[in-house]
Amino acid sequence: MKHGRERLLKVAMEPPFRMILKALYTLLPVSLETRALWDISPRPNYLVGVLQAAKEARAFKVPEISVIEFGVAGGTGLLTLEREAAAVEKETGVSIKVHGFDNGSAGLPEFIGDYCDHPDARKNRRTCWP
Repeated sequence: MKHGRERLLKVAMEPPFRMILKALYTLLPVSLETRALWDISPRPNYLVGVLQAAKEARAFKVPEISVIEFGVAGGTGLLTLEREAAAVEKETGVSIKVHGFDNGSAGLPEFIGDYCDHPDARKNRRTCWP
């Protein structure tokens, strides 16, 4: 029975069956695992990343994680990340904080030439930021 189910799932993952099943799954209430497997998200990479991070946090008994989007721009990606994080939080029980950063169109700041550019390699404990 198990081999028959696996074989059926493999066939279902091939085009054109995949397109039909994906359309069907978008209409049905399915688990996050299914949504991640079938790319049913406005930004599937966000869902997969947050889901995997939450699974690992749960495995290591870490109660809370943070997810970050750099380069927020218009904010649609950040809103998607917030929705996906809320769904993952509800399903896994791991608390998720969402952060977004953007520096406008200026890009990253210039290097200043000392250890503050590479804080993990600094030799003393002086604070780099006010």
